Amino acid sequence: ALNVDDLGEDFVLNAQTIVDIGAQRVCNYMQEALESLVKALE
Repeated sequence: ALNVDDLGEDFVLNAQTIVDIGAQRVCNYMQEALESLVKALE
């Protein structure tokens, strides 16, 4: 599961995964996706 907490101007990602996948890996993929989205919108 990946939760997004909206903090107004910022947000926090919280990932819950099985050990084999790893929460950090999921958050890294999401960070890459968001950075690509921002670049595409610029």
